[in-house]
Amino acid sequence: LTGFSAQVRPVFALLPVVFALVILFPRLRGDWRSRLLTVTLMAVGYAACVVPTTVRNALITHRFIPFSIGGSGMSLFVSAQQYSGQISYRLTVEEFRAIRAEGDRRLAVAQRLMETRVDRGAIDPAVDTAFLINERYIQDAGTLARAIDLKRLPTNMAERLLYFWSTGDMSPWNNLYVHRIVQVQHAILAVLGAAGMWISRHRLLLHWPLWVFPVYLMVIHGIFHTEPRYSFPARPFLLVYAAVSAASLWDWFRGSSKTREE
Repeated sequence: LTGFSAQVRPVFALLPVVFALVILFPRLRGDWRSRLLTVTLMAVGYAACVVPTTVRNALITHRFIPFSIGGSGMSLFVSAQQYSGQISYRLTVEEFRAIRAEGDRRLAVAQRLMETRVDRGAIDPAVDTAFLINERYIQDAGTLARAIDLKRLPTNMAERLLYFWSTGDMSPWNNLYVHRIVQVQHAILAVLGAAGMWISRHRLLLHWPLWVFPVYLMVIHGIFHTEPRYSFPARPFLLVYAAVSAASLWDWFRGSSKTREE
């Protein structure tokens, strides 16, 4: 699963490391040999998914690339823009268009530069073009990051997390009443989830599989740019706590009904 996750979204590349650290945590129950065997098997399964792609990319690009070719640079650049206030965490339609226009502009510049280059490393010139664009994005992201006001960083991070877990309604009609219904539903689930965590507060350490994805994604998207849809892989796990609240409410309702009957 960790290998497939990394293939679908390269940001999950370090997920096996997180799982391994948690599984090998001294206070976790179970014999250390069985825990070590679990980590070993996970590493073998992860490698079985990643190695073929790495070999394929090496043959095409003549570089060591375990996952997708390019793309991370743009995310880092947009993230730096969000931190610096050039782009909001709402990522409106207009801002998406600006990001797309910036990408088209960089593509045109890279293609012109590639026409004058002779030392092309990849089999397909389009791959070298993608690398060039990615490198320029990373360079510009670093320039923007160095200019970020560190005093505003705590406030910025809080706002970033709130939008990360906000309503992920990307439908074309999200300005209509349907979006309000989705917002109400999201608020109810958030309240039930928080209540479920409180009810389960004495057993949270045992629930570590539920927390790995949320914590991991929050850390990763503190670096890469953030959108509500990027928290979706974690939300089904957090819904478990909402179910805890719903079950507790149901038990309380049944208990109250029996008391009234008696």
